[in-house]
Amino acid sequence: MACAAGHPIEFYPDGTLKYCKLNGEQHIELIGPPGVGICFDFAYFDETGRADCD
Repeated sequence: MACAAGHPIEFYPDGTLKYCKLNGEQHIELIGPPGVGICFDFAYFDETGRADCD
């Protein structure tokens, strides 16, 4: 996964990724722990690392 340059990237206090705009036309599909979901354009994660963007 690559985050787009020039856009904000957010992290939880423990360093886990919370949010970023994906670079270009990519999307991510996460299957299995900790992440499960499909993200297009933006990636959002909850505190446990699960994708929150179906």
